[in-house]
Amino acid sequence: MIKRMLCLLCSALFLCLTPVCALAENAPIPIAAREDMLQISNNPSGSYVLTADIDMSGEDWIPIPFSGTFDGNGHTLYNLTIRSVGIDTEKTYDGNRKEYETVFAGLFSTVKKAHIHDLNLVNAKITVETEKDCFIAALAGYAADSLFERCFVTARVCLTLSGTNEGVGGLIGFCDESEIRECRAESELTFLDTNPNTDCEEFLGGIYASGSGRIFDCSVITRGYAEIYGYAHNGGIVGMHKLRRGSSYHPRIIRSVSDCELTFFEVAPSRRCYRDAIVGEDAAKDCYLSGNTVIHYKDDYTRTERRIRPHACDDPEFEQTVTEPTCSSWGHTVFTCRKCGYSYTDLYTVPAHRYDVETKEATCTESGTAVYTCRFCGDRYEEAIPALGHQPGEWTMITEPAEGVEGREVLSCVHCGTILEERALPALLKEETESEPVIEVEPIAEAVPAAAPEIRISLDTETLTMTSGSTAKLTAEVTPLGTEIIWRSADPEIVTVQEDGTLISQKAGTTIITCSDRDANTVSSCTVTVRYTFGQILVRYVLFGWLWDK
Repeated sequence: MIKRMLCLLCSALFLCLTPVCALAENAPIPIAAREDMLQISNNPSGSYVLTADIDMSGEDWIPIPFSGTFDGNGHTLYNLTIRSVGIDTEKTYDGNRKEYETVFAGLFSTVKKAHIHDLNLVNAKITVETEKDCFIAALAGYAADSLFERCFVTARVCLTLSGTNEGVGGLIGFCDESEIRECRAESELTFLDTNPNTDCEEFLGGIYASGSGRIFDCSVITRGYAEIYGYAHNGGIVGMHKLRRGSSYHPRIIRSVSDCELTFFEVAPSRRCYRDAIVGEDAAKDCYLSGNTVIHYKDDYTRTERRIRPHACDDPEFEQTVTEPTCSSWGHTVFTCRKCGYSYTDLYTVPAHRYDVETKEATCTESGTAVYTCRFCGDRYEEAIPALGHQPGEWTMITEPAEGVEGREVLSCVHCGTILEERALPALLKEETESEPVIEVEPIAEAVPAAAPEIRISLDTETLTMTSGSTAKLTAEVTPLGTEIIWRSADPEIVTVQEDGTLISQKAGTTIITCSDRDANTVSSCTVTVRYTFGQILVRYVLFGWLWDK
């Protein structure tokens, strides 16, 4: 029994949790920034919800296909700029149901089986130039089997081309059996045909330009301008209504409002100039109309070629008037041409409170407050400012220390001056006065340079007799020791003397050998006599005397 009860309890819990898990898995993907919008191209069939107003200015937006659910959640995409078509194509048809391979531009290039609701698209600027068949609009260039609810669009849409089947719409370009409910479009639509040699099929409408759809409780302010070498189909809400061949769809326009002005020329072989405040042309006469209101309608058309643009001059000079946002209204800049008076609105900024602030400053011990009050609506809120807390600065001397007396210094808060800490400075020591001893200084005698020591040189003999060709040596006793001495011979032909006092006799005769210091201040001498031996006399004078003198 217990096991059975546990099984029933687990089954109940599983059944309860299953829807929660499924709901979490199917929850829409939040979009809060332009970068999030770019991710839609990775999953075009997903479910998305806008969680904030997003400024789409900056880089041009490249149109992407979409087949999922987009919940604008009452938020706004603003300042969108598009200058190119998307890469996807679809077949569109003209009033004769002739089909064309067509390119598209808008926030979404093509929308199929999609649901887009509660989205605001403010200040969308779609400016495309192409040679292909093309439809452009602010929200979707092409919409098939889709639902649009509570969408609001302000846009300037301009198509310059040389193709054959083309159109401009405020909300949708070409509509293929889609439904539009409670939507509003304020649009300036411009169509410029640059090929006078081809009869084009031109379509212009405040909700959609051409195709078939069901429109309930919508309103438009449409200002259309077109230069057409072909056939015009211009309407305040729909340019032309035409069912796809073989379709059993039941189109209708119910309880909708049109404020419309159409200015165009049509140069074509046969005059048609389809135009109307609601539907420019209902080609099959099967679009049901009920409860619609035209509050203003004006058309200015001709079969003569002329310049037709929103602005009348080729070189406009614009003055700017800036309106700041308020709590409930958008800020924007109005550009007005001082030449022709044409004006347009651009550079939107989101509504925002403008707060003035009144501040009660915080102290070290008490918190402060900042009171914010909106200058427009009086919205008011407060923010607490935390207490600063004491912050110590540098120590400051209050009383300098003296002999035997302590000083005082304090540490104070840099904000309020409160004394945070106090400390004493050591007293100075008393200086002792002692007499200095008198030191008698004896006069220093002037230094007399010491006399150079006396040099004495004494030879070991004062006379010396030598025989010719013999050697002898004189010895000198010198004081002080180390004194350099010099030996000299008065007649080196008789006796020569070497540095160590060695004598070498040369021939008979007498000469003087001297020994002196380098400066010759002290001199000692020796007389040397040289004699011949008997043999030397015999040889010199007897035997070879006759040669000796030669």
